[in-house]
Amino acid sequence: MSYKQDLRAFYEDNAKRKKTVFFAIKITVAVLAACLLLTTVMFIVDLSSDGSSGAGNDGSAGGGKDRTAPVITVNEGADAIYVLVGETVSWRNAVSVSDNSGTGKITAVDNSGVDLDKAGTYYVTYTASDSAGNTSTLTVKVVVTKAQYSYATLMSLVEKKADTLGITKSMTKTEQILAVYKYVNSPDKSASTANIKFVDESNIPAIDRANWQNDWIEEAIRTLNSGEGDCYSYYSVSKAFFEYLGIENKGIRRNDSQSEMSGTHFWSMVNIGTSDKPMWYFYDGTRLAGAFPDGTNNGCLRTLAELQAYVPSNGQSGFYAFDGTGYPKTATDKISR
Repeated sequence: MSYKQDLRAFYEDNAKRKKTVFFAIKITVAVLAACLLLTTVMFIVDLSSDGSSGAGNDGSAGGGKDRTAPVITVNEGADAIYVLVGETVSWRNAVSVSDNSGTGKITAVDNSGVDLDKAGTYYVTYTASDSAGNTSTLTVKVVVTKAQYSYATLMSLVEKKADTLGITKSMTKTEQILAVYKYVNSPDKSASTANIKFVDESNIPAIDRANWQNDWIEEAIRTLNSGEGDCYSYYSVSKAFFEYLGIENKGIRRNDSQSEMSGTHFWSMVNIGTSDKPMWYFYDGTRLAGAFPDGTNNGCLRTLAELQAYVPSNGQSGFYAFDGTGYPKTATDKISR
């Protein structure tokens, strides 16, 4: 074979090898692409089958894997578990568990930090699990009070007052809150004829301000009986109504270090939405002397912008000073009054 023939044969053989290699690469790429596509489809199907309805006996659509954890809630819509000093508590019966599979249940209760023999505010942590292995935890406030100022006694007083005022549980949350404000604040009445007359002191003698989140029960009962009090009194009575009506609420104490004001101040946040779609607003039932941007002193259902724009009668800043840590984001739409 001549040199030219050898060279031609070499080139032809080399070309065949290149075609074989390129063909193998194409096959490999095609296989990898197919595997990737199949994996993606299976992942999407797996995600779509994780639901709370459908034919699956584990509570998920089509029998797919259940990834929804149980939800723990305090019974009767309360924001805490209320106990009298010396009482015993059936901790598991104080909460309820809901789960998409119907298998959720309380599996652990940590109440090691609760002293039922001493009035105060404590915390208990619940853990719930379902048959799919999903778990959730909830830490619940436990309020231990003196027998003469029990949560049950307060709710009984509020129920009677609500019936007299025509405040019912069938009303919308906004209607309920506006009605509560009308009673507590008495915006259409003079200082001398108000339902709760303003005096610059709370009704609890030597109130422990550090324990204000617990003392509101006693303060509310004393205020309903006396018909007078200060900002803590207005806060406490309003909270009592919110608790009775099942309105989610959070108390706020002014951060005095961020304010030019002397003393302290208490007000609330209330949720007029749902737990899934919350709509939080600020609420202050106190008979205020200053003005909000609309020129009124009505502190019912205010946005954060409105709250921050409030100007007290003495012109000092920081009347509603608080850092916001641990509090939900408020809605921005103004409420008509």
